[in-house]
Amino acid sequence: MEKLRSADVYSKGERTNIGKEADEVHVTVFREYLQKIETGESEAYICFDVDGTLIKSTDYETGKSTPLETLGNQQSIEEYVKANSKNIEIFKNRIAALQRYGFKYMINTGRSVKFAQRLAEHIFPEDSLAVIIGEGGAGILERDESGSWKIELTKPETVRVEDYQILSNNKTAIEDIGRALGGTVESGKQVIVSVHPPQSMSVSDFEQHLKDEMQSKDIPIEQLFITHSSSAVDIGPKGASKIASLKQILGKNIAIYFGDAQNDAKALEGSLVNVVVGNADADIQDIAKKAELGIVVHPSHKDMSGSIEGLRGLELLIRAGGMKRTGGQ
Repeated sequence: MEKLRSADVYSKGERTNIGKEADEVHVTVFREYLQKIETGESEAYICFDVDGTLIKSTDYETGKSTPLETLGNQQSIEEYVKANSKNIEIFKNRIAALQRYGFKYMINTGRSVKFAQRLAEHIFPEDSLAVIIGEGGAGILERDESGSWKIELTKPETVRVEDYQILSNNKTAIEDIGRALGGTVESGKQVIVSVHPPQSMSVSDFEQHLKDEMQSKDIPIEQLFITHSSSAVDIGPKGASKIASLKQILGKNIAIYFGDAQNDAKALEGSLVNVVVGNADADIQDIAKKAELGIVVHPSHKDMSGSIEGLRGLELLIRAGGMKRTGGQ
């Protein structure tokens, strides 16, 4: 069996191997879940963060945030796809390979649902994506019975009407504070506010400055959710989060989560298998290492390249667990 060379596999803090040197104990842990998928007792969703996981959002030499389609990086999705066509083709092939085992796919991002939908059209095989969770969990886009995307977003059950109102009442003030601090407010969001930091400041530092300024303006930050991705600070209604919407979609089904940054932490902790790409924050790597099963991709494989290696590692685990394909060759 092929051996994984660009990532390390962990189970509850212990490093293991797959391939010829597979640790049978750790493969067995995964095998019982694979059997539930094979028998139809559970479905399994492979869920991807976007910025830093599927697309590059940071200049790795300078550490500056450079997300697509912002003032700091006006490259469009279409231009990015053209420039990264080789990796995207490999990614599509990996996605198609795991589809044959019955896995479904979703995106879980702080970006707008429309941005995620456009991106998915270019990098996923046609109709392979089942769900898009956008705006940090504040909006969910699902498919209807015909397989077409629904027009209206589903709102997470964990958010009250009053929570949306608190954000709405303070939205303009939050955007003004972000701009005054040198940030760029991301357009296209229907619910939350996302502010990209100036290139001279890290996202985590910018988040703290935003919080301090919001408190000084008597904005009730304890009644909002505030987190950050690898590229932006997200401010939304209390109760909305990537993990809350993920749980709403999953029910008792199984999640395999790919991420890289702080806003992925809870979603990773709530998923059976964690996959973190080579540019993941150190504390995010630690979460994956402590998971039931965690794949920690080496630093040489960042964003989409890291996701490709993570998918390869996941397929090796599935094959080591003896799962049979449900269709195709």
